Amino acid sequence: MQYQIPQYMEAQDSIIGPFTLKQFGYVVLAGIVIFVTYYIIHWVIWLLISFISMGAALAFAFVKIHGRTLDQIAISGIKFMLQPKLYIWQRKLEEKEFIIEEKKSDAEVVKVKLSGQSLVKNLSEKLIITKTPIPGKENSGSWFGEKQERFVEIKRITGEKEFAKKVDF
Repeated sequence: MQYQIPQYMEAQDSIIGPFTLKQFGYVVLAGIVIFVTYYIIHWVIWLLISFISMGAALAFAFVKIHGRTLDQIAISGIKFMLQPKLYIWQRKLEEKEFIIEEKKSDAEVVKVKLSGQSLVKNLSEKLIITKTPIPGKENSGSWFGEKQERFVEIKRITGEKEFAKKVDF
């Protein structure tokens, strides 16, 4: 059994003739403005207002720029005009309290209150001047620029196997 799949999902429904409800609303609104101004304003000014209002209504009803209707573009433009255009990132400084315990002797424990920046500085100083080795790194030989040479087995297209020096960057 075959089912029809809707293809034009973004197209609005035509309600009144070939017009959508939004298009018909723009044209009717312009007609009301023209009708009301005919009885209130002198005919020369009325003629000017009627051309402007009908032109704006037709533009808002039928003009699309890059797939967007003119009312969507106008709303985006107004939002852009009203919102601030200068974005400055301001970091909120939060005072966090960290407790680091250092054993200077067996009985004495010192608690230090640090902010976020001084914690990093203190940690880096501890890493530089520590006497206890880091597990797994004490005999690797890579602490002071000494690099161990490693070799990898490479298989050529012809099937030959070779050993090549591996370089880590």
